[in-house]
Amino acid sequence: MPFRLDIVETGEQWVVTCATPHGKAVSRIPAPFSTDALHRVLADIEKALIRSYSPVTTRRAAPVDKAVRQFGETLSDAVLTGDVRRLFDRCREDARERQTSLRILLDTVGPNVSVIPWEFTVDPNARDEYLALRVPIIRSPHLIGPTSSSRVALPLRVLGVSARPADLPALDTQREREDISKAFWQRLTPGDVHIEWLHEDRWADLAEAIRSHPWHVLHIMSHGGFDPETGGGYIQLSGENGTARPISAVDLARLISENPSLRLIVLNACESAFSSAEGIFTSTAEKLVREGVPAVVAMQYEITDTAALVFASSFYGQIAQGVPVDRAMTRAREAVKMTNDSLEWATPVLFLSSEETQIFEVPEPAPVMRRHEPGQPPPEQPRKRGSDLRRLRVLRPAGPCGHMAAGPGDFLAVAGSDGVVRVIKRLNRPDSQRVRPSAGYKADPAGVESVAALSGELA
Repeated sequence: MPFRLDIVETGEQWVVTCATPHGKAVSRIPAPFSTDALHRVLADIEKALIRSYSPVTTRRAAPVDKAVRQFGETLSDAVLTGDVRRLFDRCREDARERQTSLRILLDTVGPNVSVIPWEFTVDPNARDEYLALRVPIIRSPHLIGPTSSSRVALPLRVLGVSARPADLPALDTQREREDISKAFWQRLTPGDVHIEWLHEDRWADLAEAIRSHPWHVLHIMSHGGFDPETGGGYIQLSGENGTARPISAVDLARLISENPSLRLIVLNACESAFSSAEGIFTSTAEKLVREGVPAVVAMQYEITDTAALVFASSFYGQIAQGVPVDRAMTRAREAVKMTNDSLEWATPVLFLSSEETQIFEVPEPAPVMRRHEPGQPPPEQPRKRGSDLRRLRVLRPAGPCGHMAAGPGDFLAVAGSDGVVRVIKRLNRPDSQRVRPSAGYKADPAGVESVAALSGELA
């Protein structure tokens, strides 16, 4: 169930608009942070994030996430209040009763609201819990023009790229490739999914692959970042000499636009979801969404290799089971939190260009065929009971009859032109009114025997 939340920054106020199946609400609230205060708290959050996965032991008594939790409580109290809160609670309860999932579709406009890590918002109904670990929080910018559907038919085609520049710290790309492949193979057959990993990691290799085949999923493992001078994100591939070659978000988006089959792109690269305060569509992920890609997953902070591996394995494992991408995201967050016990669960960010979250339908598993061992009695076959046979007397008209066999008593076996054999009990009429076979008709002895057997069942 969608809960759309638009937050527009106007001077020292935020205009919060929510649209739901149960109605709409608009509220004006004072900005909970000044620009300077927000920059300070964001710096504290980044420090807390680093401490959460740092092996260094300190004598600090306060919890690592204290500043983060206070920040999340402030966001929750400011935005989810008044009519917006009442609609949120109503939608959440309705989703629970319908046994479906609620998801928050968030669009922000403004220099401050655009850089806020909204995934740290605290659950208003469970103050000791972060909302994104229970309800998917999705960045869903308003786009001009129609968006393509995210759903595709199997087989799913997956293209993977692992960047290995010689002058940058090495990533555990081999393990990530193995984990992703394993996540798909555990649920899907080779006929359901095709996975291809590029042998090289240069721009020319990626461009040729994107332009040569229709792909549904693109996974990129690389270093990344945000360039404040250009105001845009980038990923690091290898140049012709093997050293790092930055690929701007603009160049990557232009290439992606040439493959309209793409439905999901995962940028397992640092700061690939980072936006500047200068305007919208500045991050690498946002530029890809603007090109019409239905779903993009990216990282808003630096992420450790360990957390990136756990996230990718869990996320694709859920996708392979046919779980909607927003629920797969939430469960992958939980996997990072419970495995690493760090705040990195909030680093991945999901962007959607539409409200559709189902990438593809997973086929039902084939029934298990039990092997019959020699010397063992064959499995019993279910025996039709008389009540099942009696239903044959109440069927649609048979149409012209191809064959008829007279049985004992008042039973007839009639083979209709529709391919159904019907056992019919003739009415008890006087001999003068009974239907008699035409001259020259001979009853089929085999048919008589079969009807006799059926009549025993009907008795």
